[in-house]
Amino acid sequence: MQDSFLDLYLPGCKLISDVFTRGQYGNLKDDKRKVVQLLSEFQWAMRERAMGAYLFTEGDEHSFSPIKGGLQKILLALESIPFNLLTKLIKTRETPWQGFISIGLKHEPVHFMENIHVPFDHVLYPEKYWWCLIHETGHILTMVWNVLHRKHPIIEEAISRIPTNSKADIRFYKNMADNCFADTFDFIIGFLGNRDLYFKRCWAFLLDNLKDDENPQQFFMRHLVRHFFGWLFEGKFLSKRIPEFSLRDVDLRREEAVAFVRSIEEIPGIKEKLEEFRYNGDRFAQKISLETAPYLFLLDHFHEFLGPVLELQTDLKEEYNSKKFKSRIKSLEDHGITIPHQDIKYPHLIPLKLMENWVRTDKELSFRGRIATILSLFWYSHQHFLPEIFAAYQRTQRPHGQ
Repeated sequence: MQDSFLDLYLPGCKLISDVFTRGQYGNLKDDKRKVVQLLSEFQWAMRERAMGAYLFTEGDEHSFSPIKGGLQKILLALESIPFNLLTKLIKTRETPWQGFISIGLKHEPVHFMENIHVPFDHVLYPEKYWWCLIHETGHILTMVWNVLHRKHPIIEEAISRIPTNSKADIRFYKNMADNCFADTFDFIIGFLGNRDLYFKRCWAFLLDNLKDDENPQQFFMRHLVRHFFGWLFEGKFLSKRIPEFSLRDVDLRREEAVAFVRSIEEIPGIKEKLEEFRYNGDRFAQKISLETAPYLFLLDHFHEFLGPVLELQTDLKEEYNSKKFKSRIKSLEDHGITIPHQDIKYPHLIPLKLMENWVRTDKELSFRGRIATILSLFWYSHQHFLPEIFAAYQRTQRPHGQ
């Protein structure tokens, strides 16, 4: 268990606790859908870890060795990112992250409670897709920090302004608000506030997913609204370009919407979609401004929660721009040399730098470089993530004889 299944111990305990008691996510005993989904996720995760340990093909005593299963390496490499960030940001729980990662259960990156699911196509391309883990980590923070707690005055006010106040509309509003928070967190932490890189990579990913959506126009508009929210958050709190922004200033909001549309039009493929959906001119900017308005009540509210995130970004930028970090990345890119775990302060900065270099030079990372990235993050988890879970496991065991 210590090598191949240890990362499932804490979420397993959490599941058992929440099934029988009222936990953080409500009374799961009365919600069969959540219980069934969680059990399904655990079944999938157990099979993956068993396959990674070669339990289906070998029976010798070394089957659980972590240095044998490639699948287990990838899982732990992926898990290094949410583990590291949540450990830095959540101070209210002894074990900050109580979830796990699975591969291939869903066709797109998603979370369910604290568990994150990554598509098969993403796992071998850390420089292209692993930034999505940051967005999903943002969703976990929304839950743990109770950012959208129904009884918070700001949330109550925002929901009270929904015209119909139906359960479906409230659910849609909170889902969009949740994604606005996760997007903003991703921009600050996952991309270190690099607007150009953020737009290029996110929209390339979204346009690729657009063709598979049942309602592509609605999908497109939803993400425009979310990104415009992030645009205004950046202008008010990060770049301080519009520090005096007011919800009542309709003209300023429309001006920002025009600037936002002009900015995204420069991204390959966006202008064609705007024309296809007949989104053009000032009328479209007005539409974005109006559709984003219900979420703008949350700008200051989100900023209060994101204080520790902004502090963390300062440390991230310092590490990201250090000579030692850049030297390690160059060795990884040029020679496929893994980065020692003791030299990794923030695992997600490695795929971020590789992504930035790829976008800037249009030069693909070699297969050897990808494997070196996975191994670097795997050994980080093996030296930091697994020992923390094992320590938590030991704390739950009674002394022998009691």
